[in-house]
Amino acid sequence: MKSLALTAAALLAGCASQYTTPSGPTATLTVHMENDSRETNARVFWASAPADESCKDSKRLATTLAAGAEYTSEPVAIAAGARFLAAASYTDARFGQNGLCTGMVAFTPAAGRQYLLDLAVKQNVGGCQVGVYDTTEGQKTKVPFELPAMACRDGQQIKNGQPMWIQHRVTF
Repeated sequence: MKSLALTAAALLAGCASQYTTPSGPTATLTVHMENDSRETNARVFWASAPADESCKDSKRLATTLAAGAEYTSEPVAIAAGARFLAAASYTDARFGQNGLCTGMVAFTPAAGRQYLLDLAVKQNVGGCQVGVYDTTEGQKTKVPFELPAMACRDGQQIKNGQPMWIQHRVTF
């Protein structure tokens, strides 16, 4: 149990520094994540803004150690008028294993608009889907976005939307 707490603390601290509000035109981004995982001991959700698809300079948008199956972040001001990368990641902890999935999108936010980055982790971490919506008018309207083949997670490239499982050797 102590190692689980230490792992969660390390994940929450993360390697990425906090995203800072850029100068110039901005939009806002809220991150919503949900999963249907069962029999999990802990859930960690986080989102980041990689500088590019090399994943070398990601900035943290949101992070939480969640008790439930859903999380919605506070809105974050993001740069508008240029291509913006956003990655949403999920990890759950189970006895002797972790399930992970990350979805990453690229889109061009318009100044003054409100966006929702939505990550849905399905089939007990069998995969995940990500989408971007304009919510400025109070409803979810899908906006054009790209799904890069690779997503950024912890500064590394992984397959976008594909699950990963880490098995831990448990001894008594």
